[in-house]
Amino acid sequence: MTTFKEIRGQLIRKVSTDPTNPLEGQMWYNNTIGLLKGVTTLEAWSSASNNVVATNASAGAGTQSSGLTFGGTTPGPAPTATSEYNGLGWAVGGTLNTGRRSLSGSGTQTAGLGFGGYTLPSAGVSNATEEYNGTAWTSSNNLNTARWSLAGFGIQTASVAFGGHDNVPGSTQTNATEEYNGSTWTSGNNYLDSRATGQSGTGILTAGFGANAGGPASLSANTAHYDGTNWTASVDLPATRRAMTAAGTPTSTMIAGGRSPGIVATCFKFNGTAWSAIPSLGTARANATMSSQMPSTATWFSQGEPPPGTNTDAVEEYNQSASVVTQGAWASGGSMTEGRGTGGDCGIQTAGLVFGGNPISAPYTTN
Repeated sequence: MTTFKEIRGQLIRKVSTDPTNPLEGQMWYNNTIGLLKGVTTLEAWSSASNNVVATNASAGAGTQSSGLTFGGTTPGPAPTATSEYNGLGWAVGGTLNTGRRSLSGSGTQTAGLGFGGYTLPSAGVSNATEEYNGTAWTSSNNLNTARWSLAGFGIQTASVAFGGHDNVPGSTQTNATEEYNGSTWTSGNNYLDSRATGQSGTGILTAGFGANAGGPASLSANTAHYDGTNWTASVDLPATRRAMTAAGTPTSTMIAGGRSPGIVATCFKFNGTAWSAIPSLGTARANATMSSQMPSTATWFSQGEPPPGTNTDAVEEYNQSASVVTQGAWASGGSMTEGRGTGGDCGIQTAGLVFGGNPISAPYTTN
């Protein structure tokens, strides 16, 4: 019979009291209570501070504690807005030179890259590339193929762009791949599927991962790895999906939300070999954005489209650890027997007291 020592190469310690600060994955036998115990990994999504702009089809970059969103669509022209996240709240950043939706992004908050997209109201497909220095956007050399609803990954000085629509909505799609060296784009070998559109990508220039979401009238579960030169077919998604969002690395990729075909909240994680289901988003959304530099244990999921035709500024955070701490939330309690203000109160949540005050129907005056 296989033993824990043969699997993990170590014995299970026998202790009389549980360790004060156990490590994730640690196991021990408590001989006082006669139980085998251990620390398991917990994971969950929780509500975070809202973004400063409600939009969908924006791009994202950075990490959970230093994030960036930019572009997107609102009623009217595509916004030039940029938002910066510090792990607690969002602040207004520098504006894009070219307002676009359905663009792609890569890099970090202080060294970001935005490319491609679809401009409004002129209905033009963009090949514009811009670099962000943490304060302002600067135009760089254009993509060779103008496109929108494309995917990308990497850092500001070494990024990959692939797939997308190369003309107005409902037209042809492209599987073209381009590489950015911090100054110019050069053509690379094509992505495997000529239907490539609305897909997502993760990784770095020499180790990328792409999920092909198919066109507006189709769904796909295809994925592929990029080695810096060629694309190779990888393990299919557990479910067909489009308009989803991805972040991470080729060996730690997360896919969240999207349409399948309706808008969904389900999420999956890839470890380089297989996909597995992880907790779902609190709110189903498509065309959202995530922190592109996500480690396997933390990211944010921002904005997007809850039901079709609407935008949101909602943000959720994903955390995975031995002790996931999520932000609290308010819930409705019982109503007071009489509405009033400027009175007094005391007590605790389960034994409170209010007294005095003005009835809510009385005129409010000050002296």
